[in-house]
Amino acid sequence: MPPKLRLRGQDVEWQTKVRYLGVQIDRSMRMAAQMEQVIHQSRAAQACCAQCSDRTCRSGPNSPYIRATYVPG
Repeated sequence: MPPKLRLRGQDVEWQTKVRYLGVQIDRSMRMAAQMEQVIHQSRAAQACCAQCSDRTCRSGPNSPYIRATYVPG
């Protein structure tokens, strides 16, 4: 274990990861924890959007294109 650090008279504890400018950086400087968090958040957002949208009305490459038209009559 490295020696204890002191900053302005207070002990600073060693940590395995830190958050700097909103990004988690681990001690190997790989940002693995940040990537795991981003993946988790994107999957949660995807699940939330899937709940909110109507699953029967999704558009895609195989879905028919439906366009509303006005016929005067």
